[in-house]
Amino acid sequence: MNFSTRLDKLAPYPFVEISRIIAEKRAAGADVVTFGIGDPDIPTPQPIIERLLAASQDPPNHSILKLMDSRNYEELLLIGTKNVSTLKLDPDTEVLP
Repeated sequence: MNFSTRLDKLAPYPFVEISRIIAEKRAAGADVVTFGIGDPDIPTPQPIIERLLAASQDPPNHSILKLMDSRNYEELLLIGTKNVSTLKLDPDTEVLP
């Protein structure tokens, strides 16, 4: 498969590089304490797994359309945008469901 050469210009994902450095340090015998990405080091509790499974098997949860038809979706989109960008959008004229 041929990939765009633009992909070669992308910086490596930071946490991949951090993981490589951590593995290197541990291999050298260092006791590394990480405060990184927040990956859990314990299994997900069974009640949570069961609730996720039940929710995933409930057909009304299989579609985002009910969210996309609501003003609530537009407001959530705008809140998310404000958290990562200085971009300002008008929900009445610039956000489409």
